[in-house]
Amino acid sequence: MTGGSQNGSREPNERDALIGDTIRANSGLVPRHKRRPWAYWPVRVVHLTWATLVRDYVNLLLVFVPFGIIAGALGWDSTAVFTLNFLAIVPLASLLSFATEELAAAMGQALGGLMNATFGNAVELIVSIIALKDGQIRVVQASMLGSILSNILLVLGCCFFVGGIRYSEQSFNTTVASTMSSLMTVASASLIIPATLYASLSSTGDEKTRTENILILSHGTAIILLILYVMYLYFQLKSHASFFEEATPDPENSGDDVAEEEEEHILSPWAACVVLVVVTILVAVCADYLVGSIDPIVEKTGMSRTFIGLILIPIVGNAAEHVTAVVVAWKGKMDLAIGVAIGSSLQIALFVTPFLVILGWILDVDMTLHFHIFETVAFFISGLVVTFLIQDGKSNYLEGGLCLGINRSTRHGLKTGLSSSTPMQKRYNSSASGGDNSERPKAPTEDPLPHVSEEAAEISKIMDKKCDGTPASPELEQGTPISEILQRDKEAQKHMPKVMQDQIKSSTGTRSFSTSTRRSQAELHGQGKSFDEQTAAVMASMISQVNQQAEEFHDGIKFDPVETLPKTENFRTRYDSLLEQFTKLLMTDGKLSRAQKDMAFILDHLRTAPPPQPNPKRPLLPGPPAPQLPLNPVLYLTLIVDSVAPLIKIRQQKGIAGGGASVQIPVPLALRQRRRTAIKWIIDGSDKRRDSKFAQRVANELVAVAEGRSGVWDKREQQHKLGIAGRSNLGMVGGRR
Repeated sequence: MTGGSQNGSREPNERDALIGDTIRANSGLVPRHKRRPWAYWPVRVVHLTWATLVRDYVNLLLVFVPFGIIAGALGWDSTAVFTLNFLAIVPLASLLSFATEELAAAMGQALGGLMNATFGNAVELIVSIIALKDGQIRVVQASMLGSILSNILLVLGCCFFVGGIRYSEQSFNTTVASTMSSLMTVASASLIIPATLYASLSSTGDEKTRTENILILSHGTAIILLILYVMYLYFQLKSHASFFEEATPDPENSGDDVAEEEEEHILSPWAACVVLVVVTILVAVCADYLVGSIDPIVEKTGMSRTFIGLILIPIVGNAAEHVTAVVVAWKGKMDLAIGVAIGSSLQIALFVTPFLVILGWILDVDMTLHFHIFETVAFFISGLVVTFLIQDGKSNYLEGGLCLGINRSTRHGLKTGLSSSTPMQKRYNSSASGGDNSERPKAPTEDPLPHVSEEAAEISKIMDKKCDGTPASPELEQGTPISEILQRDKEAQKHMPKVMQDQIKSSTGTRSFSTSTRRSQAELHGQGKSFDEQTAAVMASMISQVNQQAEEFHDGIKFDPVETLPKTENFRTRYDSLLEQFTKLLMTDGKLSRAQKDMAFILDHLRTAPPPQPNPKRPLLPGPPAPQLPLNPVLYLTLIVDSVAPLIKIRQQKGIAGGGASVQIPVPLALRQRRRTAIKWIIDGSDKRRDSKFAQRVANELVAVAEGRSGVWDKREQQHKLGIAGRSNLGMVGGRR
């Protein structure tokens, strides 16, 4: 019998593979994986893994995945963590796209298209979700805009240019192109409306009202965009799927397309699912470390968050996809290239960005659709140019050059805007970019203090004003009533030198509203009560005459005899009760010198870090404007600590309500106790950070508190809620007494 065996099973013939997946058994042919699974499945897994890895050269970068995870887990330098995880996500994004395509091929056209639409920009979505959770709203917005611009200008321009070099002209589906361009116009309008509303409200109302209005508009617009995206998917995959079929053959050999399209799939559906899950987990881990190192990178290199989101993150998620689009354009498949470039942009504009706005709404993060005005205009112009270029259904290298030119011009404009929009930040970060930062940080008492006249000269340089005695100029004798402050601060008197103590005890001068240090004429000349009364009267008459003349020319200006102020008058920065308390709480194992160096590092970090971006819902105590806080790091630190310092503590007291039950009693705290609690909360919160240096972790936590991103605020709110809930128990304590 040639057709089969006696048992009805098929006999092997000359067309079977020499070594197949079946072996002969007594009753016929048995699959190899059922006969010896312990040998089959390991070999099968190794074979599929190897076939998956060798399919693309970009997978060579997978060696950076373990190094990136180890660097983040062990708290290596922020530059190493950022670079290693940046390189690790590039091949992971390629593997994620490959697994999605393999799984989509086995699910049919509708479900497969939905899979591609869902996981097409999974890397950008994962990175943005982690950044949004960490409060990096600017990074999220810039990454969304950067991905859209790189797709519709850079990638599409490269496709047109490369395809135009090989073919004089290429054609593509005009119906698909017009549909995508219409959706891109709607997406750009969704960014123009919030920017226009914000500009119209800038002259009326306060910042809080404008922010609330923009949030309401963004939430409503995000819901509308998500509905439009669902309609677009149904239109593309179901109702009008025939419109999106490739209608343009290969200009060279259209007959070879059939062989190319019938490409053998490497992974089975189950294997593709496993790869999808594993790669998604690895992307999430690497993205977490990548986002966590953004703040140290910004502070260390001076690179802005907008640059990271606008330039670097789009490269991470789209590098492999961009290369694929250019390759298929070179092969003449322009419909596929346009689908990759413009389709990815539509997915980010209509799905990813609105989804992040809704997610921020859920997480109570103020993620909006309000972008900077230049970014909004750049997006609108880019979409307009692309619409004009694709409306005729044909492309050539000139149109590709136009796209690349617009892309370069837009990037240059964004770069110029970044370099000129934050001059104050650059001033604070001058040491990080070009200043000499080689000296080690000094403790608060190590650095020699400048004289008050030197401080006034520095103020005049910053204000670009001369100390010429005019009403708007700073006075050389201008200072702070140090003596009055030290006389009231008994604790400070215990720690000051004996010379200072004697000076305060013997001081007889008075201070009223004047801000300059003034002493009596007897003190100026070193005379006491024995000073000649006639000479004193003459001196007083001369001083009165000079003051009269000064008031005639400069109303409100008082002049004293010019006298060099002693160094001790500027003693205020040598001792501060909060610095002393903070330094002692930083101290471990009794190493005060180590704690002082850490405190100096923290103050230097607050001085050189970019100005904080306060959260309107968690503002600091009243003080100087946020851009001026780094100019006075001690005041900056004081505002941070006092803003999160609890007013009360909760004491558990038994026996008040009867029995052995404990009752929560709110107890008010003194200033030093409040600060101690806040400092301990800040130090505990810094332990969760990944920086290797203790002082760096504490400094970053302080900045997070200033910007309302730290969990210390939650502890303070919880403490006050418990105190409010326990107010009724105070009556029990009073009644018992």
